[in-house]
Amino acid sequence: KVQIRSVRSSKRDGRDGDGRVETQFFTGKESGTMAESEGEVVFSSLQEELEYWKEKALEYRQSLEEVRAEFAEFQESSGELEGELEAQLDQVEKSNKDLMHRVARLDDENESLKSKLDSQQAEAFMTISTLQEERVELLALKDALQKYIRQLEQNNDDLERGKRVTVSSLEDFESKLNNAFERNAILENELDEKQRLAEMSQRLKDEVKELRSELNRKHRRVGSDEGAEQSGSAPQEEPASSAAPSTPRIATLSSTSHPPTPSTTTSPSPLIHTHTIPSTEPGTPRTAFTGIQNYTPSTRISALNMVGDLLRKVGALESRLASCRTHISTKDSRSANTPATDSSRAKRIHVQNKYNGDPTATVGFTKVTV
Repeated sequence: KVQIRSVRSSKRDGRDGDGRVETQFFTGKESGTMAESEGEVVFSSLQEELEYWKEKALEYRQSLEEVRAEFAEFQESSGELEGELEAQLDQVEKSNKDLMHRVARLDDENESLKSKLDSQQAEAFMTISTLQEERVELLALKDALQKYIRQLEQNNDDLERGKRVTVSSLEDFESKLNNAFERNAILENELDEKQRLAEMSQRLKDEVKELRSELNRKHRRVGSDEGAEQSGSAPQEEPASSAAPSTPRIATLSSTSHPPTPSTTTSPSPLIHTHTIPSTEPGTPRTAFTGIQNYTPSTRISALNMVGDLLRKVGALESRLASCRTHISTKDSRSANTPATDSSRAKRIHVQNKYNGDPTATVGFTKVTV
């Protein structure tokens, strides 16, 4: 038996490198242990043994050629690798030189930067010391300004407090003044209206006295003729039927001759339908307007004429009252244009509206009953 051992070793020191291939041939006789371990081959003849060993020699020769080819290929590849490594080494040496130059330049720059840093640190120290001194001065100024601001705030609070007190007292004074103005205006209006109404009431009383005296005289004449005209009952019914339509005529006449005012809508009805005319002489009956059917036709006609005259006079008085009211309203509107506060003006306008619009308002009026 023959065994071939191939040993490859490489030794590299950075630049040089070589490979060695050691081939060793071993026979079965030289290593009997291997032959024994692998087993012995028994040949029947010498020729067979020769053929066997020839075949083995051919096999070993082929393997040797293969190993040599591999060795040549390995040498070729190792040469290429060595060239590449040398090129890389040249590049590394070149880059190393560049880096060395760069390191030297950076050292120079570092030295210059250190010198600049030292100078800048000195300048910064001087600047910091100056700024610290300015900071101390500014802090002192800030404390002084804060004290001054606190003093100003206290003074401002005192002034605002005084202003609030002044404003409140001024508002109270204005409210009192407005109330006084309003009271004075109302009192002036009431006094003027009271004076007018007193004069008007006196005139109405005089007219009422005259009308009553005239009615009493007519009642006396009617009473003297009443006994003679009560004998016939049939003629009394006919005037009663003719007197009924005359009453609406008088009411229509009074309503058309005098336009309705806030007071005419309520005052004429009690004067016509409910109020009675008292008699001044004893023995004369107190006859209301609803009892006209007890009189003769001529008496009824004269009574109706008197009632119409009274209604016309009452309408004239009401028109005078309406004109007085319009005159008072214009006077109030003129007085409202005087310099006064909005609150007093609004109150006066409210009183004026109440005075003009509400027929039942009794501010500054005296009720006159006829």
